[in-house]
Amino acid sequence: MKPKLRDIHVGDIVAQLNRQPRILFVDDEEDITEMFETAFVVVGYEVVREKCTNAAGARILTAREAYDVIVSDFNNKEASGDHEGGMTLYRKLQRESIAPPLYVVISGQDNLPIPQEVPFMRKPVGLYDLAHRVTTELRGRLAPAAEYVSQIPEAK
Repeated sequence: MKPKLRDIHVGDIVAQLNRQPRILFVDDEEDITEMFETAFVVVGYEVVREKCTNAAGARILTAREAYDVIVSDFNNKEASGDHEGGMTLYRKLQRESIAPPLYVVISGQDNLPIPQEVPFMRKPVGLYDLAHRVTTELRGRLAPAAEYVSQIPEAK
């Protein structure tokens, strides 16, 4: 039997980071980000939602907001005008050396130009599946997460 969403906990992540892990959801479909927000708040994350990859980039690059995880839709054309908005944001953060420890791309399409190191999940994404994948992958990246956050003074 598959465990329920409430069975996923981020206690060990919180202990290592000394705070709630922060996750940014970027998708122009508000119902999707609202559903993800509800689920991730239940399992212990601090959640921020953004419709547009350009606005998400400004939060990070200009306002210097730090996130442990970003989950972004690959196609953000409706909000940002960029068909590959999710990957454009990822590349910008990589160039600036401030990419979060975990960046996950979701899309309803297959065979997209996504680097191997970037986890990909196909829509429709199940809440449990996404929560489990993010929590499991983040556990393996705790040291980078702490290092990443320490580089952004406003996030301390």
